[in-house]
Parts: sequence; structure tokens; C-alpha cells
Amino acid sequence: MKKNWDTIELLRHCRHDWLNQLQLIKGNLALNNVEKVHAIIEDIVQRTSNESNLSNLHANKLASYLLTVNWEGNPFVVDFEITNSGVQLSKYDEMLTKWFTQFFLTLKDVACEGVENHIMLSFQLYKEEQSIVVDFSGKVNDTSSIEKMLHNQLGSNMSIKDISIHEEELVFTLRLNEVK
Repeated sequence: MKKNWDTIELLRHCRHDWLNQLQLIKGNLALNNVEKVHAIIEDIVQRTSNESNLSNLHANKLASYLLTVNWEGNPFVVDFEITNSGVQLSKYDEMLTKWFTQFFLTLKDVACEGVENHIMLSFQLYKEEQSIVVDFSGKVNDTSSIEKMLHNQLGSNMSIKDISIHEEELVFTLRLNEVK
């Protein structure tokens, strides 16, 4: 599931994404849907800001993975937002990259095709506590595989709290514990 992208492939995917956004703007301008154009532009600004914030967490492997995971033909789309008060994740980089790779592989196996499956990752990074809220909406055909993965794939530097698993929604908080 984790592909090593070369520069040309990265540029091709980025260019494709930007052209899609420009076509949406152009089409809505042609239809005189100015408010829709403003909403699209605001969404682009927000996504770009979140991508920049993710890139500035000093967790390069994690950032590379999350910035490209939607290009891998998964039955879900991943979005993220970052609330950060100057915390860096460099000491968690390898661990989080492996964990999210395993989580997305598990989800890929159980997410129903043909359904709009969406994952929102909310990084809440404060000096006193660092956590990531994972919110999946869509449909899965096997919640027990997800439960098993969540309980068996945790390292000593992570814990899960506030877990709620249902066929059409999965929400939990991945808490990062101090790396010793």
C-alpha cells in the first residue's frame, strides 16, 4: 500500500489534482456560481494550509505518506487538519507511519466499495498532550478486524481512548505517550 513515488509521478499527480480544482472553478464561473467558486477556493486554501502544517511537523515519512495516500486507489479518502502549538513529531515519525500504514491496510480490506468512505485525521498537538482523532464515516463489512488491529498494533508510546466502532462510523483518539 505504501508506494515509493519518483519525482515525475509526484508532479503528475499534483498537476492532475490542481487541474481538477481549476476545472471546477472554471466550470462554476461559466455557470456564474460565484459563491461556489469562493467555496472551492476556500477549500483549496484550507487544504494547502493543512498540507503545509503537516510538512512542518518534522515527521517527513508520515507527511510523505499522508500527502500521497489518496493517490493509491483506496476505497476511502483521507483528509487531515492540524492544530499545533509548536510541537514536533520527529520522535514519533517512524512509529506513526508504520501504524497508519497498517491501519489503512486493514481499512482497505474491510471498507465497502461503491460507498463514499472518508477518514478525517485531526492532529491535536499541544505541549501537554499530543493526540490524533481518527474519524471514519462510510461503511465497513467487518468491525472485528478493525478492533483487533487497534488493540494489537499499539506500541508502548501510543494508546487509544474514546473508541466507538460501528458499521458506518469509527471514531477514536490515538494518544501519543512520551517517547522514553
